[in-house]
Amino acid sequence: MKKAIPVIISIIMISYFTLYLIIPLSVFGDGTAWIEKALVLLIPTIGLGFIAAIIYTLIIRLKEIDKEDKDDLSKY
Repeated sequence: MKKAIPVIISIIMISYFTLYLIIPLSVFGDGTAWIEKALVLLIPTIGLGFIAAIIYTLIIRLKEIDKEDKDDLSKY
């Protein structure tokens, strides 16, 4: 159960940021102005960066859960 929660939260966040990959293409996709082309490249790149950070954080968290002591409360 401890591993399921971070995975579920990561899936929700990745699906949220996927919208930011799709929206610029649908809104600015047919424009010819340079600012529209820049936004079509910039916004999805930022979204992909967030998705990569979420996946990296998920991997680190799953490794921490594997190393975690069974009885953490006894430390306090």
